[in-house]
Amino acid sequence: MFEKLPMRLQFFAEDPTPAPDNDGAPEGTDDGNNGKSEKTFTQAELNDIVKARVNRALKNKQEEIDQAKSEATKLAKMNKDQKQEYKLQQTEKRAQDAEAELARYKMRDTAKQQLIDGGYDNPTDEDINLIVTDKAETTKERGEAFLKAYNRIKENVRQELLKGKSPRINGAPATTMTKEQIAKIKDPIKRVQAIRDNLSQYEK
Repeated sequence: MFEKLPMRLQFFAEDPTPAPDNDGAPEGTDDGNNGKSEKTFTQAELNDIVKARVNRALKNKQEEIDQAKSEATKLAKMNKDQKQEYKLQQTEKRAQDAEAELARYKMRDTAKQQLIDGGYDNPTDEDINLIVTDKAETTKERGEAFLKAYNRIKENVRQELLKGKSPRINGAPATTMTKEQIAKIKDPIKRVQAIRDNLSQYEK
């Protein structure tokens, strides 16, 4: 019989969700842990959890080692000039990647202003990420497509309101939300839908 050891699941689980376990204690009994008891593991279960985490760590490390070996093998097969050319290519690639990342960062303000000028108030980081690229022309095109979709939905809702209809979600009346609540919705599709369902908030 394995000895059971009290352990906290948070140490070893990726997504801990402790299951309720009253150990037969009557309801309302305060055992010092707000009525919750710690999950226990046998030594075998504990060993399996530790082994799984160690294996994952080793696998990730092995991938890094394999990549380094691959690079070393490439270099070993090259002569002096080829090695120099290869290193130069890698340096140029890193510089290009850094330049593209910087360009995307700088483009964010432009993209945000484009949405605001187009009538889309308070664009979030998620909204901006949908349209921004490292190219000004591509960012502008994506911004225009985003605004077209937004304005189309806005017009549809306006027409519904003029007809005396309340915007609906899946056939049910929509719940009224404030601008602040809508701005906190991370999913851009759900946010646009929320704007559509609460268009009156944007016409004040």
